[in-house]
Amino acid sequence: MPSDDITYENLKKFGRSFLSKNAKKHQSSEEIPKHWDQGLVKQLMGKNFNTVAFDKEKDVFVMFYAPWSKKCKMLFPLLEELGRKYQNHSTIVIAKIDITANDIQLMYLDRYPFFRLFPTDSQQAVLYKGEHTLKGFSDFLESHIKTRIEDEDELLSVEQNEVIEEEVRAKEKEVPMMKKESPEQQSPELENVTKHVSKLEESAGKKKTSEEVVVVAKPKGPPTQKKKSKVKEEL
Repeated sequence: MPSDDITYENLKKFGRSFLSKNAKKHQSSEEIPKHWDQGLVKQLMGKNFNTVAFDKEKDVFVMFYAPWSKKCKMLFPLLEELGRKYQNHSTIVIAKIDITANDIQLMYLDRYPFFRLFPTDSQQAVLYKGEHTLKGFSDFLESHIKTRIEDEDELLSVEQNEVIEEEVRAKEKEVPMMKKESPEQQSPELENVTKHVSKLEESAGKKKTSEEVVVVAKPKGPPTQKKKSKVKEEL
């Protein structure tokens, strides 16, 4: 029945249209129009809903509407404005689907319209519960995208650190460890240098020894009396 409100008049009108075979038949999917993706707001059908909404590289914000709903009709210009704002964005896609004419595997709400975001690389939709305003829609979209970008940056940082550590370990394996050479393996030039250093150390050791071993003989006590008398006789 093409109405939000279940009243006597609406039921009567729907019954007459059904009996006269003028009521719109329910279909699993409408045919996809030729220029469904050319506007600011993409028009989705049952046949292309999963392909667009669950695109792993897109953040798809979808309005589910009923064509006879006055509330839905009032929000169409606002949705166009939202599409204009993000028409050049790399991931955000604004779309709408007539939920009364297209069957999709999604739990419906009781009232139209309702909005859901299908984030990148995700099979779960996020229900929008905010105000039906441009600012409300924009804040909702940008908050979810910012959160996703921060998570991706953190994951990328961890992966980069792991790559750097692997590269360092690989370089350590490539650099051969220095081995001590035995005297037989030393080159002639290295032998000459070793001999020269040994000579210098030897001469320095001798010099130090000669400087240290200096003995000064000092007289022990006064001269004896015998020597003094001998000196007097000579005088």
